[in-house]
Amino acid sequence: MSLTIQVRWIWECGANNTYSYGWTTHYHVHWIVPIIALIPFGLGLMGIFAPLQTYMIDCFPQYAASAIAGMTVLRCLFGGLLPLAGPSMYQTLGLGWGNSLLGFIAVAFVPVPALLFRYGKVIRERWPVSV
Repeated sequence: MSLTIQVRWIWECGANNTYSYGWTTHYHVHWIVPIIALIPFGLGLMGIFAPLQTYMIDCFPQYAASAIAGMTVLRCLFGGLLPLAGPSMYQTLGLGWGNSLLGFIAVAFVPVPALLFRYGKVIRERWPVSV
């Protein structure tokens, strides 16, 4: 199985589990069920971050540390700013639809690894990094 298919499968598995987590918490199912639903989600995150970091290192070998630092800054910004929107989103939509919204956003990004794999070289050649 190619890396793109593996990453896509992991991403879809993680995105689908946001629905499971949201709706099991919405209906107050036993506490272990939402926790179990988050396991593939966590594996999906690691399954995305590790290949993405490797991709950035391979694309920019001379600036690998800067590429990883940029990814870390973006990840920390999302990790710091997304929780600010959470309380109002969950108050408005509830746990089921709030987590479903996050799942819909995740599903929208499913083709990104495949697109980077397919068109990454063209993008790098068209807009080279020169520092």
